[in-house]
Amino acid sequence: MAEIRTITPAQLKELLENGKDFVLVDVREQNEWDICHIEGALLRPLSQISGWIDALEPDKEYVFHCHHGGRSRQACAMAIAHGVRNVISLEGGIDSWCTAVEPAMKRY
Repeated sequence: MAEIRTITPAQLKELLENGKDFVLVDVREQNEWDICHIEGALLRPLSQISGWIDALEPDKEYVFHCHHGGRSRQACAMAIAHGVRNVISLEGGIDSWCTAVEPAMKRY
């Protein structure tokens, strides 16, 4: 299996601020999204990946995130297996994002 590339919350913040062309995908569940989410992210729960993975574009860049990083790494591995080349997992998930970038965001 290919090694999963990762990005820190600070690096993700920089990509968002600079308008880099990528898709931010939140693979948590709806109830987690309702507590907090990163602005601009698309909710695509890992539990429903069979319903959305085929829509990923092979040449587009995707940054996946979850709560702590486990599910996003799974999503990256599955996307790679489906021929998507540019996938990245957010280190530490949204919990690390809250700590490093958006401390006012509600944590769970």
